[in-house]
Amino acid sequence: MEVILKKSKITAGILKQTVRCTREDFENAEILGWCKYDNFNYIVCYRSGSKTISKYPMWTSVETQQEGEEQFGPIKYNVVVKYSERFGSTSYAYTDEQECQKVFELFTKAKEAAIEKGQFYI
Repeated sequence: MEVILKKSKITAGILKQTVRCTREDFENAEILGWCKYDNFNYIVCYRSGSKTISKYPMWTSVETQQEGEEQFGPIKYNVVVKYSERFGSTSYAYTDEQECQKVFELFTKAKEAAIEKGQFYI
């Protein structure tokens, strides 16, 4: 039997100690919403299994790109996540177009879910 005796409020100190969200967090963890921390917006996720939270910088846009041609080697499909000027962008490369599309939709749904849950203040 498990008994939870204490509930914790998410504070700036707690958020500072969190790790960056992974793809698995967007797939399996609960998205709590978004908050402003260190002059930037973050999506915050909660993993109930490990009882931990994680954060991911809120992106301005996400898009897919195709690199290369079959005659010159394998085609790479990229999901490009663009942030503000402060963070630049991150690219995730895949050789499978369906996998690339799945990750693109995952990022899109995660941001929509965070906006739907709304902002919380720390």
